[in-house]
Amino acid sequence: MTKHDNDLDAITNQLLNSHVAEQGLSFQGRSLKLDTADSALQVTEEIDKCENLVYLDLDGNTIGIDAAKKIGESLRKHAEFKKALWKNMFTGRTKAEIPPALTHLGAGIIEAQANLVELDLSDNAFGPIGVEGIANLIHSPSFFTLQILRLNNNGLGITGGKLLAKFLQYCYESSGKKFALRVFQAGRNRLENTGTEALARVFKMLGTLVEVTMPQNGIYDTGVLALSEAFKYNPHLRIINLSDNTPRKRGAIAIASALPALQNLETLNLSDCLLKTDGATVIAKALTAGHQKLKILLLESNEIDISGGMEIVKAVANKKNLTTLNLNGNKFGTGIPTLISELKKRERHSTLQSLSEDEGSDEDSDDSSAENDTNDDTRTSGDDSKTDEFVSTLENSSIQEVTVAEFLAVPSITNFMNLGENKFQVLSKYLDTSEDEEFIKNTLRALLAVSSLCECNGESARNLATSCSTQLYNYLFNWAAKNDRISLVTNAILVHLRLIKAEEKSSLIDCNQSVCVRVLQTAMHSGIIPQSSCDMFNLFLKKKKTYRQDRGDVTELS
Repeated sequence: MTKHDNDLDAITNQLLNSHVAEQGLSFQGRSLKLDTADSALQVTEEIDKCENLVYLDLDGNTIGIDAAKKIGESLRKHAEFKKALWKNMFTGRTKAEIPPALTHLGAGIIEAQANLVELDLSDNAFGPIGVEGIANLIHSPSFFTLQILRLNNNGLGITGGKLLAKFLQYCYESSGKKFALRVFQAGRNRLENTGTEALARVFKMLGTLVEVTMPQNGIYDTGVLALSEAFKYNPHLRIINLSDNTPRKRGAIAIASALPALQNLETLNLSDCLLKTDGATVIAKALTAGHQKLKILLLESNEIDISGGMEIVKAVANKKNLTTLNLNGNKFGTGIPTLISELKKRERHSTLQSLSEDEGSDEDSDDSSAENDTNDDTRTSGDDSKTDEFVSTLENSSIQEVTVAEFLAVPSITNFMNLGENKFQVLSKYLDTSEDEEFIKNTLRALLAVSSLCECNGESARNLATSCSTQLYNYLFNWAAKNDRISLVTNAILVHLRLIKAEEKSSLIDCNQSVCVRVLQTAMHSGIIPQSSCDMFNLFLKKKKTYRQDRGDVTELS
C-alpha cells in the first residue's frame, strides 16, 4: 500500500465518522414550521451566535422560501461551514417552493466562500427541480471540495439523474479536475438505465469514490454495465450497494469483471437483484481470490439454488474479515444443512445470517397451488422446458400478430406472446391515444392483464410478462407525475386490486388478484413508484392481510 493510499484511507475514515466532536447546530426532529423570515429567527439567532458552525442539521423541519432566505443570510458569516445536513425539510411544501428555498440556502454557503464537505438532501421528494435548486451551489468553488453527497429518496427520475450528472461533470472540469467525491448515495430515485449511465460516466472521470449506494432505482443490466465499467476506475471503492435493482446474469458478469480491480471492497450488497444461480456463481468466482478486506456480503432473495450457494461458500472461505453473509430468501431447500456444514469446516458459519425465509429448491415447489393459478391457458401440462419450447414456437412462428384490443378481450399467454416483438411499445402506443381517466382505466386494464401472466409456466413467458409489467407501471406513474394525477392513479390501483371497495363492482377490471399484488410489490421495491403511493399501498395491503388472518383464511395475498 502506497503513502497515497494510506492518506486517502485516513481522510475517508475521518469523513465517514459522525460529527460528534465537531461544533455546529442540530434542529433535528423539532418539527419546526418555518414559513416567514420572522419564524426563522429561532434558527438564525442560534446560527449567528455559533462561533464555529461546522455543521447545520435541519432534518425533520419544514422550510419555506422566506425562511430559507433568512437562514442563507446567516450562513454568509460562516466561512468554516462544511456540512449541510438538510434531510426531510420540505414536508407540506409545493414543488414551486423548493428550488428557490434551496437556492437561498446555497447562496449563503457561496457568499461565505465556505468549503463544503458534505451535502445531505435525502428524503426530500423534490424531483428534478430539486437539482435545479442546487445548480448555483454545484457550479461554485464551495462545491469543489465536496466529499459526501447523499440524495436518497428524492424522486430524481431519469431527468434528475441526467441533470445531476451534467452539473457534477461541470464541477469536475471547472475545479481543474480536483473535485474528489468520495461518497455517493442515491437510493430510491427511479434513475433507471439512462440516468444511471449518465452518472456512471461522471464516476469514471472522478476515480475517487469509496462508496456507491444506489438501491431501488429500476436499473437493469445496461445500467449496471455502465456502473461496472466506472467501478474499474475507482479502485478505492469500499461499499457497493445495488440492491433491489435487476442486473440479472448479464449485469452480474459485468460486476464480476470489475471486482479484480476492487481489492479494497468491504461491503457488497446485491440483494434482490435477480442474479439467480448463474449470476451468483459468476460473482462468487470473482471473489474467490483476493478481496481480503471483505466484511459484508449480501446476496439474499436472488433465486440461488444450492449449487450457487456452495460456490459462495468457497468464495468466502479465505475471507478472515468477513462478519456478515446474508443468503436468506434463496432456493437452497434441503441443501441448507450441507451449506452450513461447509461453512463450519471453513470457520465461517458464524457470519451466516438466518435462512428462515428460504424458498426451497425448484423441485420442492408446488406449481399446482390454487393461489398461483392464473388464466386457464397460462398453465400447461409438463415442465417449464416444454412451456419454453411452446413459447419459442409462438415467438418464431408466422402466426398473425394480435391487436391490443384482441389481447385485452382475451388476455391469454398465447395472445400476449403474439402482440409483437416489443410488447410494451405496442401497448403504450395504443394507450397513448386515451385521455386522462380513460387513459388510467385502459392502462390499468393492460397492466393487470399482463401482470396476471407473471407466474405462468415457462421462464421466457414469465420474464417477458414481468418486464412488460414493470415498464407499464413506470409508464403509468411517469404520466401521473407529469399530469399531477398520482393520487388518482394510486386510488384506481387500490380499487381494481380490491384493496378498497369500488362504488360499482361491475366496473372492476378482471385480474388474478394475488399475482397482481405481488407484481405491484415488486414494482414498489424497484423504486419506480413514488414513495407516497408506496406508503398508501402498504397501508391497505397490511389491512387486507390482517383482515384475512382474522377471518381465518389460510391463503395470503403476498
